[in-house]
Amino acid sequence: MKSSRTWEVVVYPDSESYIAAEVLAKVTGYFDKWCYILHDKDLNDEGTLKKAHYHVYGKFDTARTPQSVSNALGVGVSSIRVVSSWRGAVRYTVHLDHPDKFQYSADDIVSNFDPVKLLTVDDDVQAARIFSFIQSSCCTTVSELTAWAFANGCYPALRRGFAVWSRLLSENFYRRS
Repeated sequence: MKSSRTWEVVVYPDSESYIAAEVLAKVTGYFDKWCYILHDKDLNDEGTLKKAHYHVYGKFDTARTPQSVSNALGVGVSSIRVVSSWRGAVRYTVHLDHPDKFQYSADDIVSNFDPVKLLTVDDDVQAARIFSFIQSSCCTTVSELTAWAFANGCYPALRRGFAVWSRLLSENFYRRS
């Protein structure tokens, strides 16, 4: 593994080789920028719950070796990996680009920077997600759609395309009646 400025560390709360809370505390003092989130609702291919784990992402101003990151945090080198895209890593905390996985809330991210700017979604993707939500949920109310859009990073597309979305809500309402 080569030196890098950006790293991922997977931390298990029930690890016997380290104390997760201590590792997370070290993260906050070690990386220049950092964020982490507990993934406790992920499913494996069989549909059963995966073991709870933290995804920790850290960024330095200068590159560090895997061994130096491992030593500083007190985790094995096998628990860390180089991150090729900082933006992609932060987005992965909530599975933003993985709609087939559990969608975590941005409010669950613990960080020393504002991750929301990295969690915005392209307008076309937002629109596709809004359309899919309206169709799959048979949503009929503006309040329900707005709450969903806020929670899923799609409010800008909802606001810009409100005439279309309100028409779809009306279609769902009349289908239900």
